[in-house]
Amino acid sequence: MLTGKSLTGQVAIVTGASRGIGKAVAQALAAEGATVIINYNGSAEAAEAVAADIRSCGGMAEAAKCNVADFAESEAFVKAVTEKYGRVDILVNNAGITRDNLIVRMTEEEFNAVLDTNLKGAFHMIRHLTKTFMKQRYGKIINISSVSGIVGNAGQANYSASKAGLIGLTTSCRRRYRIMRSDRSRLRKWEDRRMSHRRFCSWQEMPRTISPARCCV
Repeated sequence: MLTGKSLTGQVAIVTGASRGIGKAVAQALAAEGATVIINYNGSAEAAEAVAADIRSCGGMAEAAKCNVADFAESEAFVKAVTEKYGRVDILVNNAGITRDNLIVRMTEEEFNAVLDTNLKGAFHMIRHLTKTFMKQRYGKIINISSVSGIVGNAGQANYSASKAGLIGLTTSCRRRYRIMRSDRSRLRKWEDRRMSHRRFCSWQEMPRTISPARCCV
């Protein structure tokens, strides 16, 4: 369990944080003292419950709606958070969806929907926060990819493509800004089990060696 309070005074945005790994990451960051923005798109009740649970444990959190697949909406979301808190220190790009289908049956809409959220959503958030991080001369970006982006997965051409693209996006940004550090061995451990039909039972079960303050993938 992370209880060092090493992130006191920092503000973190976790996208897709109403359940699964996003929820677990939000709880872990809050346990370290960060103020956490619980981003959601369609699960308001679940997101509010996560925020309430963090607050009940003495942490600081609020739920905030934003469709990260929308460029303008993401920009407005980032602006609102930055203006309210005066800074953002950590971005966790976790939001992801699936639209599984055999490639011969997959529609263009199914393919685009997954890439728009999983890949473009991460780009939008990075794009809108990079200037803030550069001005602060500090910022951590954690992109939650998947082993599916490395080895592929049957029936998930769209999902695998989005996660492979996310690895490429991470590598490109790391080379340009040095804000991000790639750690692919840990990245695999952080695979979104919900997307591949497995789950973490609780946030305490996530790998102890991965500190959100240090591990940027």
